[in-house]
Amino acid sequence: MMRAFAIAAFVMSFSTHAPGRQARRQGGDTSKALVQVMKLEGRWVKAVMRRDTKALGRILADDYVGTGSDGEVHDKAQTLAELRSATAGFKSFTQDGFDVRFDGDTATVTGRATVTVLVEDEAVSAQFNYTRVYVRRKGRWRVVESNTTREAEQ
Repeated sequence: MMRAFAIAAFVMSFSTHAPGRQARRQGGDTSKALVQVMKLEGRWVKAVMRRDTKALGRILADDYVGTGSDGEVHDKAQTLAELRSATAGFKSFTQDGFDVRFDGDTATVTGRATVTVLVEDEAVSAQFNYTRVYVRRKGRWRVVESNTTREAEQ
């Protein structure tokens, strides 16, 4: 069962946009940057759902580091390998809202979501909080860091 939650955390780290998002920036207009970041968020979800490591590889920066809710730290290559080998089926992903903050060429996305995966035909759900950091380099946004924490069961 613990493996199921690790897989759910992995899937959770590939969220999509949701109503209620907010964008804040220290000076300047964020509308174009917000659209670009949200498109990447959506592409990330599609890549994970399809296990498209090539598409995900274009989104992750070469120096990407992700920390899952189990405390495991993975670089880009390890993250792509995990996506290739994931065995649990994704059933649903419900976002409970998120926030996007900009500071120059850095965007920080924070949010909360409920994820349900199918493990041996059993639906397993958990709630997660996440933070993802995008950096714009040479005009392109890439994810350099992500962190996911599982909320305690009530």
